[in-house]
Amino acid sequence: MKNSIKILVTVGIVFLLSFSTQAQIHDWTGKWETTLLGNNWEVNITKKSDGSYTGIFPNGVLVGKYDHGNLLGTYTRTNVKMDKTGIKMGKTGKFWFVMYAHLKSFEGYYMPEGRDDWQAENWNGKRATNRKPLSKKKN
Repeated sequence: MKNSIKILVTVGIVFLLSFSTQAQIHDWTGKWETTLLGNNWEVNITKKSDGSYTGIFPNGVLVGKYDHGNLLGTYTRTNVKMDKTGIKMGKTGKFWFVMYAHLKSFEGYYMPEGRDDWQAENWNGKRATNRKPLSKKKN
């Protein structure tokens, strides 16, 4: 009986550890270089204490949640006339980002409010590189 309990507890601990590791592996926080309809945006994604995510991009905000490695949610544009995406994306809509296995890029989709289909253009991204500018040598 004691061995059965030990085995059950061990299996439970392994399960919980694998679940928490999986959630950490697919962490969406950080800066992402994204492209949509000829526009290049940096999207800065942060994780809130309740587990949801918020992303800030030029003239817009993402609010989403983690779901099996994906990031799903809504976007709101504060100024839709600033770029080529204004008419196409509308003021609000849904987004769906699917992270690639190497965890450094994603394929994204969007659906403007009032539409019932994901648009043909992808909203793709890759993790931003934190390159430091080269220092100039003093003569």
